[in-house]
Amino acid sequence: MKVTLRTKPIQDSKLRLYLDFYPPITHPLTGKATRREFLSLYVFSETELTEEKYMSESEVPKELIRFVPVLDSKQQPKKIRLNQLQRQHNKETYELAENIKAQRQLQIQAKDYGFLTVDRQADFLKYFKV
Repeated sequence: MKVTLRTKPIQDSKLRLYLDFYPPITHPLTGKATRREFLSLYVFSETELTEEKYMSESEVPKELIRFVPVLDSKQQPKKIRLNQLQRQHNKETYELAENIKAQRQLQIQAKDYGFLTVDRQADFLKYFKV
C-alpha cells in the first residue's frame, strides 16, 4: 500500500492537499473503494493559475471549470513571488501534511481504517463543548 501527498488547484492561486491511496482502500462501512482523503489543508501556489471552462465528456455534457497555469512568453508556467508569511505557511502546512501521511501509512499497514469513518463535525462539537 502506498500513500502519496498530492495537490489540487483551487481558487485564488491556492492548492488543496490530499492523500492518494494506491491500491484503493475499501471503506469499512460502505464497502466502496476509495482512493483519496482530502485533508482540509491548503498552500499558496508558486505558479499563477487561471480558470478554464470545458465541457465534460459524459453522456450528459455539462460545463466544468479547471485551473491551469498561466504561461509566459517562453511557454513556461508563470511564477508568483510569495511573501515571507506565505512561504512560512506553506512550510508548516507541508510538514503537517507529511506527518498525517506517515500516520495514515502506519494505520493502513496495521489494517486500521478507522480514519475513513470519522465524523469530523461531531468531533468538533464534542471538542467545542469541553
